[in-house]
Amino acid sequence: MKFSVKKQKQLSGAKLYVYIFQISSLLPLVYIFAVSGYAGLIMKKSISGIIFDSGMCLIPRLEALGLSYLYRISKSEIAVYFALLLFALIFGIICNKLLNGKYKTAKNIRYVFIALILADLVTRAMPFGFNSAFELPFEIAGFALRLACLVLVVLDLIADKKSENKTEKAQ
Repeated sequence: MKFSVKKQKQLSGAKLYVYIFQISSLLPLVYIFAVSGYAGLIMKKSISGIIFDSGMCLIPRLEALGLSYLYRISKSEIAVYFALLLFALIFGIICNKLLNGKYKTAKNIRYVFIALILADLVTRAMPFGFNSAFELPFEIAGFALRLACLVLVVLDLIADKKSENKTEKAQ
């Protein structure tokens, strides 16, 4: 792994953030898939339920609220299931293209990531009812992961700034 903005074959902080986002989005699917085969899982705390709670706390609040709204209007777990899959897939494809694109685009998308992650962290810290939907350890893990993602993206920009300074000094 190498922190950088420049196009590279190695994993950068922003690319790792995209992978973390995708994996987090896929975690609730384990529970949805398991419940569709055995509805009795809803009545007791199971490993798939723990994975669901973790996944829902790890994804951005805006995504979780969107999924909640989708479920309320559709009354279908399958709609939520496919929305999670499609969103994770589309997000990964678009971000990969942007991160591997022109230098300025790759740098700007990192600033967008920072703004989105900061907005998510602020939302998580606010006393909204939806912030207490899951147990505290899951909420703390979600906050910590989002904070770690912020650090990953910021480290890319710091490394880029250092390489720019070295280039300027060399000239």
